[in-house]
Amino acid sequence: MPQETKPRASATGPQVPPEPVADSAGPTDPAIRMRPALNRDPYRGLTKIRDDYTALLPSDPRAPAGPNPDKAAALALMKAKVRQRKKRRVGRGRFGQDAATGDGYVKTASTQAKLLQRGSGLFARYRRELGLHNLLKEDCDPCDFVVWLFSLKPMLAVSSWRIYRASALAWLQTVPHARLDEALATLEADIGIGADAGRARPLGRAGGPARSELAMRFGCGDFAIVMNEVHRLSRSAAVPWLADWLVAGVHTGLRPSEWAATVLEVRSDPGLRQGRRAWLHVLDAEARTGAVAVQRTLDISNFSAPVLDAVRRHSERANAWLLTDKFEMRYSQCAQLLYDVCSVLFPRQQQRYSLFSLRHQFIANMKTIYQPAEVAALVGNIGNDETVKHYSKRRVAWLSKQICEVPVPMPEQVIKMRRQWELYEQRRMAKELRRKLRERRCKVKARRKS
Repeated sequence: MPQETKPRASATGPQVPPEPVADSAGPTDPAIRMRPALNRDPYRGLTKIRDDYTALLPSDPRAPAGPNPDKAAALALMKAKVRQRKKRRVGRGRFGQDAATGDGYVKTASTQAKLLQRGSGLFARYRRELGLHNLLKEDCDPCDFVVWLFSLKPMLAVSSWRIYRASALAWLQTVPHARLDEALATLEADIGIGADAGRARPLGRAGGPARSELAMRFGCGDFAIVMNEVHRLSRSAAVPWLADWLVAGVHTGLRPSEWAATVLEVRSDPGLRQGRRAWLHVLDAEARTGAVAVQRTLDISNFSAPVLDAVRRHSERANAWLLTDKFEMRYSQCAQLLYDVCSVLFPRQQQRYSLFSLRHQFIANMKTIYQPAEVAALVGNIGNDETVKHYSKRRVAWLSKQICEVPVPMPEQVIKMRRQWELYEQRRMAKELRRKLRERRCKVKARRKS
């Protein structure tokens, strides 16, 4: 008699049935979809990854519906974000302005040919490293290629990664595949993020801390002092904005620029202690079509009511700033206010706290709770060698009793990040072995000379 299949426990929630429902697409509107799609194996054709996570079904009430209920507002946010991105690029002089379209994305034929050539070289490296020597371009899954490409990012300089990304974007558009838009959207979502460190330039000022002077942490005691004293030290209208930004930033780890396009989804669930479920969606524009896609989602159902209210206020406020083209100005005002407050409260501090310090502290805190792939799913990247080494220091993280609000990563995003992390670890170990081999050869050569 065949044995009955028991439901498998999920690492992020209660048990879910192992068999997918017939309608796996769910009620999702085709113009706005979650990325990557639920119940889809992102590593088809490669070695199967045995993971403890089980993707939630779209019809499951515990699964987020995404920004579909407010489709018009989400599309307006994406249009404003794309407009701001183009304006920033053209203003920096990185692209020539096209008089006919007002767009800065104009490439010459020679530049496109060089990008395609470099992209073909990346595909050859992809086949070599994964042992897929007989894989043809027509059979390549673009999403698999993008996952592999992002595993290279931690070991590249920002300028080098920009060329790798542009080459991959050009080459992927020559690959006929059903998942092409999904792969292009993942790459294009990385545009404008830059290095995983940064600061807002103070509006109308030439001063402000240099990047090397910014702290990659935010001590718990100092955080409490800033929250208590910021209302007394300043009469600026940005004080409540900064207070919400501090609370929301240290508990979600979003980059400051990512708050401009976020959607908070809250659904009633009497079965939970808080009486509701909540997800924070970080949005980005879909490739080619300009539709809305979810870059990543954080399950913040276990957040307390005050912290969830701060996240709601800050998300709605940042959305309004983006729609009125005021996000950069408000970002600069909040950043400068934080610099001024910290210079008064901590005059002897050599490294100044910034809004990006909240993200660094969040990563350090989550490192004490989750595995690296789960942390990467929460923050959207796996970091580089320097940041990985920094966040692993125990003295950087808060004490366990001080970390009260812990978001939960989405299972399908953990699976994707786990693949990236495995590829990165393999490449890092190979790099370390080559370094030791060079050192050994140098020692042998020195002995022979002596």
